[in-house]
Amino acid sequence: MRTLRELLLRLVGSVRKTRTDADLQEELRSHLELASEDEARSASQPSEAARRARVRSGGLAQAMDALRDQRGLPWLDALRADVVFGWRQVMRHRIASLAAVLSLGLAMGAALAAFRLVDAVLLRPLPVADPSRLFVITATFRDADGSGDFRDDFDYPTYRRYVARADKYADVMLVGSAFRRKVVIGSGGSETTVQQFVSGNALATLGLQPAIGRLLDATDDVVPDGHPVAVLTHDYWPPPFGADPGIVGRTFRIAGRVYTIVGVTSRGFSGTEPGAITDFFVPSMMNAEALNAIGWSWFRIWLRPKADVAPTQVLTVLQAGFRADQAERAKKFEADTPKARVEAFWSE
Repeated sequence: MRTLRELLLRLVGSVRKTRTDADLQEELRSHLELASEDEARSASQPSEAARRARVRSGGLAQAMDALRDQRGLPWLDALRADVVFGWRQVMRHRIASLAAVLSLGLAMGAALAAFRLVDAVLLRPLPVADPSRLFVITATFRDADGSGDFRDDFDYPTYRRYVARADKYADVMLVGSAFRRKVVIGSGGSETTVQQFVSGNALATLGLQPAIGRLLDATDDVVPDGHPVAVLTHDYWPPPFGADPGIVGRTFRIAGRVYTIVGVTSRGFSGTEPGAITDFFVPSMMNAEALNAIGWSWFRIWLRPKADVAPTQVLTVLQAGFRADQAERAKKFEADTPKARVEAFWSE
């Protein structure tokens, strides 16, 4: 309590100065004169008495500083003095000060925008169940000349092989790249949206829950072009559909094909890429022309190991399959390809 009381008194003393420096100086001079008179009674020379009084009482400047410190908060006084000085400089050099303020504002805005981007893309995890158990498949393909090609996107035939190999160990998902599409809602005009192909199991494997209706499931992703259905993201639901709770069953058109809305994702999930927004998801089978196209890479492969499976087990299975695929590719090299290059190729 004593410390708090002292702090409050010092704060009041800094904000509300009841005694001026002139009053303090006058009081100190009076004390010094009285001390000189006391010394004069015991000293032979008046000048010597004054000197001894100053030595005993301390210098006037030092005493003033000590009194100022006792009656307030020195750092607060210094801060106030700096603010007053800074304001005077601003008013004296207005154009230069305005330029400095604008420069600082632009720099701070750019730094904030950069931080928000880093936070969204690198720091903040996806709002899905157990994101630490999600993995993306990547591979480095070696050509006959030994050059490497790092890839994290694949074609559909490769996806089918990975699903067959890892099915016992992990849930394997197709997660397409988000891209813009023109859609027509009702009898209105077209608008630009962002669409994403996903496998039928992707949204459920991510642990999402529907806010309205249902999510895509495996039955939606079996027959090429067989299930023109869509699931909207929660953020896209209000603008064109007014957050209509009866959204399930409504339709929209893409390139003349009618898609039926079967559900809306839970709030907070706007896509599989942090920092990017997806408006709706459709089954990967609706990209029928790309299903059998070897080399047409249009999605990434995600997986979540099953509950009792370690990620290293899944990696071992996939690496063995990848080496087998490379060995098959090596068989198609020219006959004069050096053996060392062929072995280096399929042993990656």
